[in-house]
Amino acid sequence: MTAVTLSAQIAETPISIYYFHQFPGLFLLTNWVVLPFLALFLYLGIGGVFLLNMNILPQTLISILDLMSSKLNLFVMWIVDQEDFFFDELRINIFQVGVLSPS
Repeated sequence: MTAVTLSAQIAETPISIYYFHQFPGLFLLTNWVVLPFLALFLYLGIGGVFLLNMNILPQTLISILDLMSSKLNLFVMWIVDQEDFFFDELRINIFQVGVLSPS
């Protein structure tokens, strides 16, 4: 998971800086928490849709999904509040994007 996160970040960083002029310093920590959390949330959510179609959706599954989404939102808001790890006002030109982008 770390290798995929790092390679994706390396590939998209020049384009992200060019268009948005910022870089998230806590991307690795965020992905370590959010990706497994989202996978579980996705599986439970899809299962919930199937159970809902059969009219047997248990209230406990709804409560679990609600709790998971609120905890995930709290974590993301905590990450957003860590302003020391958010680098903004970065500027690169299109030539630098081409040089910095992996081929």
